[in-house]
Amino acid sequence: MNPQTFAEKIFKAPAGAIVFARPDIILTHDNTSSIYKTFQKMGGEKVADPDQMLVVLDHNAPPADAKLATQYQEIRDIVAKQGIKKFYDAGKGICHQIMSYHAHPGMLIVGSDSHTSTAGA
Repeated sequence: MNPQTFAEKIFKAPAGAIVFARPDIILTHDNTSSIYKTFQKMGGEKVADPDQMLVVLDHNAPPADAKLATQYQEIRDIVAKQGIKKFYDAGKGICHQIMSYHAHPGMLIVGSDSHTSTAGA
């Protein structure tokens, strides 16, 4: 029997290998507008698969000032422009809790929230 680490089992690759894997879900939240600006600077125009995206507005909800309100509207515009269906506006829940409704065994999930790993709990 060849014991494997958790990552080796998931990616079916030995430790230290470079792995290219397509995530089932990509989680992002209130930082979406800054990430999107980076995406555009890199030449990105259209998200490859909008069905992968899960966007939740939760960290600054409700927005405390005009700057945050503008940022939230930018995110809503991005979601609409990109055709992202899994969008949870402010007041609909916390991203890592909402993730639990979308996560299933065997999925690869990446996210910009420090609690993303709880999807596998």
